[in-house]
Amino acid sequence: MPITNRRSARLSNFLALSRHPEIGNQALYRLAVNDRHELSSPLLAEIEGRLKGALPRRALNALHNGAGKIREQNGDYSGAFAHFEEANAADAARFDIARYRTWVDALMGAFSPEFFARRRVIGSNSDIPVFVVGMPRSGTTLAEQIIAHHREAAGAGELDRIWKIGRAMRYHDDVGKFIAAIDAKSPVELAALGDKYVNLLKFIGGGQARRIVDKLPHNFEMLGLIALLFPYARIVHMRRNAIDTCLSCFQNRLNEMHGYSRNLETLGLYYREYSRLMDHWRRVLPIKFIDVDYEALTADSETEARRLVAFLDLAWDPACLSFHESTSAVRTFSRNQIRNPIYQSSVGRWKRYEKQLQPLIRALGDLEK
Repeated sequence: MPITNRRSARLSNFLALSRHPEIGNQALYRLAVNDRHELSSPLLAEIEGRLKGALPRRALNALHNGAGKIREQNGDYSGAFAHFEEANAADAARFDIARYRTWVDALMGAFSPEFFARRRVIGSNSDIPVFVVGMPRSGTTLAEQIIAHHREAAGAGELDRIWKIGRAMRYHDDVGKFIAAIDAKSPVELAALGDKYVNLLKFIGGGQARRIVDKLPHNFEMLGLIALLFPYARIVHMRRNAIDTCLSCFQNRLNEMHGYSRNLETLGLYYREYSRLMDHWRRVLPIKFIDVDYEALTADSETEARRLVAFLDLAWDPACLSFHESTSAVRTFSRNQIRNPIYQSSVGRWKRYEKQLQPLIRALGDLEK
């Protein structure tokens, strides 16, 4: 079915579901974000009317986000931001930034150049895996789509397999116990663990692809484990203006795993830890690593796409810039944007909200640019 017909059918389905007693509010949110609506639209009136009543937290989060999207589309940035704040307040989750900082410290202390030098002979010998990492909303979907449309590459989406491996080894609980778990396994066992994941990639991406992308953004936390299991993998780190990135996290309904995104100050402090960890990985990882700036990619897409493809040791394929013509499914918040050619309208969006974003800007400090 053509994309335009699929979109029309999807909107009709959400409209029909909007009166459902249990999922109607979620359907209204989907209606709001899947198309453009005027301030005078019945949809906005319906959403803001429902917000006047007593609602559970999840419904408040959905409806405030939907109303915020419509008001932003129409240039009412003050009204939009008020809705985004209410959405995050309704879905507030405690995030212990001090504990997270301590964990990042432990990770950086454990994964030193000497650590990797002592363990060079373990892991899979496959060079198929490509890990696209970065903060959520930094352009990881765009990078994956460029790569996946190469004739010798494929995309696997956002896989949780690396996190499952890490969880079994206490990666996030206790870095010391993780190191002990790694050292308790033989090189053959670790290679088998890596090869099992590579086989999953092949199953998803097809047996002919030379490079297959896992684009789970938060694999940036897992790069120490990834470097051990896949010494011939490639890391693509997407970077974007810190304030634009954080604003987009704040404005979108990230799941409960992203509790740091509900509060502007905490979000800024979290971004600082992400940046600090990425600086460390860049210094110590013994595997191939490239930084790709979202702003450069949108300003000169062919030059940056060619640089990215060359990093993957692939010949240039013009199809890499035609991803917007694809009918394949995209299951992230970027699914609507990715149906269009590369654009720059998301660069500098934070300036619309500069007054409201001061707690974030202060927390980011020297990283604000």
